[in-house]
Amino acid sequence: ADHGLLHDRCSPFNGLLIHRRVPEQIGFPKAEFFIWGDEVEFLLRALKAKLAVATLVTAEFRHPRDKMQNIPVRLLWRTCTAHYSGNPRRDVLIVRNDAYIASHYRGPAALIKHLLVYSKFYWQRRGWKAGLTACYIALQGAIGNLKYQPAPLEPTA
Repeated sequence: ADHGLLHDRCSPFNGLLIHRRVPEQIGFPKAEFFIWGDEVEFLLRALKAKLAVATLVTAEFRHPRDKMQNIPVRLLWRTCTAHYSGNPRRDVLIVRNDAYIASHYRGPAALIKHLLVYSKFYWQRRGWKAGLTACYIALQGAIGNLKYQPAPLEPTA
């Protein structure tokens, strides 16, 4: 950290201070992203616009405990991570929104990895149909179809 600041990194929307020129320049967070990835997409948009972003490392941070699980998924010689909340409605947004972020900010390799990780994760968990469904949901996110509201990947109780 440089003078107590970690440059180009932050966790937006958790105690974030934003100058009013930021939304004037890059717009507001995407409402369609709500509940997963909205803060990451907003941060990446700010970085793409060359706006200064930093974390004050001495700040105290309090947040409710997240129930998110990071599940290892083996792809050939590499272990990757699938984010899984256990909430079927939230999980489809994780698949869709992360695919959007990979496609629009991280490049083709990140998108391919995302498609493979989530297709395999849901295929192993719920069968081949769930794997194909996860791939379709991810592709909708990748092409920017944020209006697409898929059915949950697993039946709700």
